[in-house]
Amino acid sequence: MGDFPSHQSFSKEIAETIGLEEAIIFEQIKSSDIKRASLKQIKKNLTFLSEKKIISSLYKLEKLNLIEKSGSFFWLKIIKTRSISQSFLKKNHQSSFLREIIFQAKQLGIKKKTVRDNLETIKKKISSDRKEGLVRDDILKILIMEQNKLNRAKYLPNKKIPIEKTWNPNVDALSILKSSGVSEEFINNSIPEFILYWREKNFKSDSWNTLFVSHVRKEWAKFTHKINDKNKPQLMTDDWEPDESCYDVLKLSRIKKKFAKQQLAEFRIFWIDSKEIMTSWNSKFIQHVKFKWYKKNPNASGIISRLNDKEWAVDIEN
Repeated sequence: MGDFPSHQSFSKEIAETIGLEEAIIFEQIKSSDIKRASLKQIKKNLTFLSEKKIISSLYKLEKLNLIEKSGSFFWLKIIKTRSISQSFLKKNHQSSFLREIIFQAKQLGIKKKTVRDNLETIKKKISSDRKEGLVRDDILKILIMEQNKLNRAKYLPNKKIPIEKTWNPNVDALSILKSSGVSEEFINNSIPEFILYWREKNFKSDSWNTLFVSHVRKEWAKFTHKINDKNKPQLMTDDWEPDESCYDVLKLSRIKKKFAKQQLAEFRIFWIDSKEIMTSWNSKFIQHVKFKWYKKNPNASGIISRLNDKEWAVDIEN
């Protein structure tokens, strides 16, 4: 048996399809002189992979019909096609080779349509005088890239667009608001203001209905004055006090109650000026105090490096 190359090489396109470790192991087996390798030899050459990961990857390659096991060795999959005698024309051999490639492409998740659309390119490659192993790799790379293009095109995210003057919420948005007790008249009266606000902002979105539902819910809470119910959104007041449980939570992060109370005035002023309503001012206050603490004590935690200066002021709906 020939030695494996000292460096690790693999096909980027195949790795994107079946996985990085699987592509490396597949290339290891393929690069040996007789296209086979034992588990012991693979472990020896791929010391950066755990035995568990190697076994798992070999099992996956078997399931994909790219390799097969024989005793303690793993072989490249033997494609069973009609035997080709010396009397067969070259065309018949190419046809057999083509079936071989199509079989392997299917195991790699290539759709029949992708193969059909690239059939002429495949035939030209097969007709070349290059070694069959190189030709097979080239064709599979081409098919994988074409399949990936189709997959990406199919799942492109919705395009963000400005809100139109004639925009109206869809049936789902209306149903959600009505089931929340919002009157139909209030919903209809909210539409022009909503459109005007976002058109002046020149803002683009792919979720106008979601934004509208959030907007109407908040305005409805203000309108009906249900801000004293703890289970409903509430405005910040100049006499608001956090629950004692907030200080207990902060204590777990080694933040003293005295420091937390020093942040209360700034917290109230910010949210009174914002005129925002929220269902849980306690959790927002905890976020605010933690932010101030870690900003003042950067060595206390690495989390501060991932926060923006006003992250604690972002409203997260429950």
